[in-house]
Amino acid sequence: LTTIPYGSDYMSITPRNLSGAAVAKYSLNPFLTIFWTDTSGNSVTDISDEMQDGDSTDSAIDDLPTLANGGAMYVGALEQFRGVAVEVGADPNSQANNLTVNYWNGAAWTDASDTDTTDTGASFAVDGTVLWAIPGSWVRASLSAIGSFLGSGFEFDLPKDAPERGTNMYWTRWEWSDVMDTSTDIIQMLSLNRSTAPAEYLEGQTVEFMLGRREIGNVQGSTNAGTSNLLINVGTLVGNRFE
Repeated sequence: LTTIPYGSDYMSITPRNLSGAAVAKYSLNPFLTIFWTDTSGNSVTDISDEMQDGDSTDSAIDDLPTLANGGAMYVGALEQFRGVAVEVGADPNSQANNLTVNYWNGAAWTDASDTDTTDTGASFAVDGTVLWAIPGSWVRASLSAIGSFLGSGFEFDLPKDAPERGTNMYWTRWEWSDVMDTSTDIIQMLSLNRSTAPAEYLEGQTVEFMLGRREIGNVQGSTNAGTSNLLINVGTLVGNRFE
């Protein structure tokens, strides 16, 4: 997974040095909006950029509360995605807990039946993936329309500074069965494409894209067999030319 630098307006992808491979493959994976809440949702921490900037700086989610106490992580995108690749920091979670990922079906948050390979007894304990099958009833909606529903009919609205609050997106809500450890760091959370059948192209064949409103968060490369290098170039439009 290769992240796309912020401010990029153009991208080209060229496969090179195929060895034992007939074709190279690529997927363009959506940019994620990621934030977490605590104290009954009154505090919002937006980690979207930090989780997708490609560097090794981590972000703390220390003591992230349970949903009953207003703690949850919201992960959304303009397009559906089948999961997230998670890289933990130097201080991963060691508090025993389990993750449940819910999606919005137009009327309620519904369990996506995720598989969490970061869980060794504690979720976000090791690098891994959180995956689910794409739900047929997953719909776009804005957080303003959704609000937040916390068991037993208790409801609150997310603060007005919640990122992308008014944008219709495919949202998931991540909740844990117990609080996070007092020191829990994560480095990256990158989306995985909804499709498991990526586009194929030949060695030396370049594909080019104009990049819009941070719609693409990362590029995932693979081959049908063997190995390959993937040359990815990006450019920023300055006036009427790229730099």
